[in-house]
Amino acid sequence: MDYKRIYVKRDKYLCTESKRLLRDFKDYLGIKGLEYIRVVNIYDLINVDEEEKDLIVNKILKESQLFIISDEPPIGDGELGFRVEPLKGQFNQREDSMNFLVKNFLLDEDKEVLHSKLIILNRISQEDLDRIKSYYINPIEAREVPLESFTYIREEEEVEDVEVIEGFMNFDEDRMLVFKEKYGIGMDMDDLLHCQNYFKGIGRDPYIVEIKLLDTYWSDHCRHTTFMTEITDIEIEKGKYREIFEFYQ
Repeated sequence: MDYKRIYVKRDKYLCTESKRLLRDFKDYLGIKGLEYIRVVNIYDLINVDEEEKDLIVNKILKESQLFIISDEPPIGDGELGFRVEPLKGQFNQREDSMNFLVKNFLLDEDKEVLHSKLIILNRISQEDLDRIKSYYINPIEAREVPLESFTYIREEEEVEDVEVIEGFMNFDEDRMLVFKEKYGIGMDMDDLLHCQNYFKGIGRDPYIVEIKLLDTYWSDHCRHTTFMTEITDIEIEKGKYREIFEFYQ
């Protein structure tokens, strides 16, 4: 797979994320010797040639002269770092925005961008680094990956046919009862027959998702809490906006 990797970082004294992490690591973890943190965004550009790479760098990534862009990992002497990427299924705002811009700018669906993040620290021991990684990386959302690694799998979206309840309009009570038990429908028979009359009226059988949706929001619990709840005895605490809330109560 052909790809080009770009490292983008802001000056360490102007990056708000770096300042926040530095404060957290020094104050919360007690790593007092830490002098600075650099946050580097890593972009892997898939199926992009040199000309397209330059366009992406100059038109999208290079927001101002405060951003430093390089082709090599910007880890200097005396610094340690670790790279993190979101787990599969986790939304990555930067990756999503980059893909939108690249595909709309280059007008080519074959292009793709992967994003990960490199955290660089100075004046710390390996023990301190391990503590920082344990604090920073939430294993439910992200994972550490080797700095030089590259993994790319194109996922093709599978579109499945939505199930239609064939013959629903003409179910008699016995067949309706079988349907109710098969799909674990919580509505009683009167509610189901009411739904049947509706779909008869529009001249088609329902999708299973339609019946499931009706079943969910017409359950006794949702019906009582959503449609039949009465809010009484409202108490408004003293504060700046109390008079406004009391006026609209």
